[in-house]
Amino acid sequence: MFGIIDDNKKFILLDDNRETLRTTALMLAKQTEDGYEPMFTEETVDEAIAEYADEDIEVAYNGEKYVKGYAPAIDNKYQSKMREKAYEAEVDPITAHISRLRDDDPESEEIATLMAERTAKREAIKATYPYAE
Repeated sequence: MFGIIDDNKKFILLDDNRETLRTTALMLAKQTEDGYEPMFTEETVDEAIAEYADEDIEVAYNGEKYVKGYAPAIDNKYQSKMREKAYEAEVDPITAHISRLRDDDPESEEIATLMAERTAKREAIKATYPYAE
């Protein structure tokens, strides 16, 4: 696997094919005060490309790829936002359904089933987006 990393050891580009990576890198641009300029030139691109074994690459909590040992620790603010989105999509509809059933038939057996489903979804979301300790 071939890659180009930034100063934080995060992969900018990663590809199995060195030539494909090189071609893509030559198309990258960075913003400057005067507009945009190429990130790499014919003279600098080969120096930026390095080969990495699969075991030297790790995926951080946010899905970004880093050189092993450099992935950032879990960001609780990020995890909180992800949990919130997941709760809105998966838990809130169940809560609304429970509420409607309580209004129509407070003795409904379906309420207990939905409450158990909601609890299971909440626990799955917490496991998917854990907070740093």
